[in-house]
This record gives sequence, structure tokens and C-alpha cells, in this order.
Amino acid sequence: SGYGGRFSHEFTGGVPKRDWLLKNVFYARSFCLIIGEPGSGKSFLALDLALSMALAVVDPTAPREWFGRKFKPCGVIYIAAEGQEDFIIRIHAWFRNRGLPANTQIPFYLIPKAVDLRTSSEAAEKLVSEFADVAAVMRAQWGCEIGVAFADTFNRMLAGGDDSKPEHVGALIRNCDMIRAEAGLAVFAVHHTAKNSTNRTPRGHGSITGDNDGEIFVTAAAEGAPNSWTVTRAKGAARGDRFEFRLRPVEIGRDEDHEPVTSCIVAPGGMVASDEAFAMRDAAEAAKTGKRSTTADGRYILLTNSLSCMRVLDKLVKDATKVLERELPPPDVPVPFGVTAVRQDAWFEALVRAMPGWVEPTEANKAASEKHRDRCRKARDASGLKFVERGLAVMDSGWIWRTSRRVAGIDRPEADEYAPRPNGPTAEQLGISQEDVNGMF
Repeated sequence: SGYGGRFSHEFTGGVPKRDWLLKNVFYARSFCLIIGEPGSGKSFLALDLALSMALAVVDPTAPREWFGRKFKPCGVIYIAAEGQEDFIIRIHAWFRNRGLPANTQIPFYLIPKAVDLRTSSEAAEKLVSEFADVAAVMRAQWGCEIGVAFADTFNRMLAGGDDSKPEHVGALIRNCDMIRAEAGLAVFAVHHTAKNSTNRTPRGHGSITGDNDGEIFVTAAAEGAPNSWTVTRAKGAARGDRFEFRLRPVEIGRDEDHEPVTSCIVAPGGMVASDEAFAMRDAAEAAKTGKRSTTADGRYILLTNSLSCMRVLDKLVKDATKVLERELPPPDVPVPFGVTAVRQDAWFEALVRAMPGWVEPTEANKAASEKHRDRCRKARDASGLKFVERGLAVMDSGWIWRTSRRVAGIDRPEADEYAPRPNGPTAEQLGISQEDVNGMF
């Protein structure tokens, strides 16, 4: 075949795998968008990802994850089509924040110039040629290939074109596709939304969304809430996961007037999993076990022991909602904005007092008291593992907090005011058969 055609059995000989560049977000050799309003931090975010990928090639101790998502270490090209001088300062700040010398050599290649990828294919062909030269240097010096080229911004690549005109957008995307095919890399374009827009789509013609392989939407900090980015389009993965971050200033030196020269770095925060991700996990679990794991309205079904542990955690969290009356986790614990976290040891002590068999410890009942604590510790460990695996809670650095996911028997169902019963909800309330309930509680 001149088009790579094969019969189905020739494609399906082995176990298929997705070639992720950023796990469950961006494919390798894809065309993807990082979109957001002006001032949302999207360029800082893109640069942070780019430099993280490049550093991981040369530093075995550097993280291979970005906001908890695994990425593939690779060479990176970054086309800074606007604010070129400030990008140099941003790179200095990024190295300073990582404790690295400013002259640290990594496979990161900056093109500080806008490139016209609309009016003809000539510039795209020239880029492919330059990319080949850069790739040769990266292979010789670091033993890596270029994995991605960032284009910041999409609008500057239009070179005066109109992003609402399909012929202008189509020409740019065709050139990006040619670059991807010829150079064997992904293209991540930074793009805007309309100012003050409430939707999460890129500005311009609908083909910008229709012809891309993935999108993340970046939101600015507002009213005490941090910046965040959300997966709004991901082929082969769940959408809707939201990740929080702050832009922190870093001083990199002093100017001729002895005034500080600063830029911002990205400080990751909490993560909130999407309902779509939960639904996909639930479906996989139901297919594996043959039992329904959620109620008809999406609340997760826990067995009696785990349900008791979750009730204790829920009560502890609700008792600690007054900020001035509770201990707050340190800034490096990624608790999402507006979510209450408690210490894991506080949860354990509350379990000890709530679980059947507890009595005030004395010298006379010391052995029985220790036995009870050991049983509670085992229940805590087993339940905590289940909560994390099922996306019901997060544990980090000695702290635990509930996610937005609701649990049957604790959280009220939608449009219903029923009070949970000690032995769990009824079959009717769960939306399943009584036979299934008997096997669950």
C-alpha cells in the first residue's frame, strides 16, 4: 500500500498501547492547545512543562511527572513569538527556583521570533530543516530526540491573519501537520479565549478545536482561588480533571538601579478528578467484578467496615470546617482550594473512639485496649488504600481529605432528603436489586 494500509489482524497482533507524551493529556506527535484568557498564566505553564521535559533528559533525579501526570523526557523546541526578552528572564527564574546554575545545559532550544505559518509552506519547510539540525545536536550531546515544539502564541503564527477565518486557520494547521509529520514531533500551541469568555473553547473558528488532538484550559486566579488548568479535550482519556497552581515571584538579580529583576515560576497545588474519570473507573471496576459499584445517581457504594471509616472521616472533616479553629496543612501539601484536610493520625484516633469495642484505657484493660487499636489500625490502612484507589479521598504527607466524590450512606442523593440508615441505604435508594444489596452490606 502507498498509504500504509494493512488488514485488521496485522494491526492487532500485540497489546495496543497509547504513546503519551503527557499521560492522559497529550499524545506524542499530536497537535494540541494550551488555551486561556490573557494573564491566566498559560505561557508560564507551557514553559514549565517544556523545561521539565528537557531537564529530565539529563538529570536522573529530576521528576518524571508534571502535576502528578507522567511525561516522556525529550528534547524541546520553544518558539517564543511574543515577549521574547521576558522569556529569557523566565528561564533564569525557573533555573534559580530549581537550584540550578543559569548555564545548565539541557536539550531546550528557544527560537525568539514569530514564524509565519499561514501565508505559505516555505517557513514551515525552513523550520523542519532547522529542527533536523537541532535534533542532530541533541542526539550527539544528550542522546535524545525532539519530542515537542511549543508555539507561543497561535495568533502570532497567523502573521496578521484572522483566527475566525477558516482559510487562515486551515493553512496554519496544515503547516503544523506538515511539521509534525516531517520532524516526527508534537506541536503544542498556546492560544487565547475571547476576553472574559465563560466557555472553555479557543478563540476563533471552530476548526481550531475540531482539528486538534487535545486541549487544556487555563484559568486565572480570582477571589482567593488559585490559577488552575483543566483537561477539556483528550483523545483516549477522561476529561475534566482540574489542577491548581500559583505563580510565585522569583528574584534573579538586580538592575543598574539596584532594583530587583523578578519573574514568576509555577508552584503546583491541588488536583480535583473529574466525574468522567470516576465514571470510567467505576465502569472498569464493574466489568471486572460483575457488581455495580455506584448508585443510580453516581454515589459510590462502600461495604460496612469501609463505610464506618468514611463516616468517621466525614464527621472529622465537617467538625474542622472553621478555619480559625483547625490546624491547616503546610503550603507544600496539595490540598485543593476550599477543601478541608485533617491529619491522618487525628483520623485514626477518632476511629479508635468510634469503632465498636472502645473503652477508656486503664492499666487493667491495657491489653484489650491495644488489641482494639491494632484492629482499628488495620481497618484504617485497608480503608485508606481503598479510598485512594477509588478516588474517594487523597492522602499526602500525613494529611487526608475527601474528594468531591459522593458516597452512598453518607452523602445525600440528588433531590432527596433521606437520612442514612446505620446498616446502609436501601435497595430502592441505591437503584439496584435487593439481592445485590445483600451481597454488599
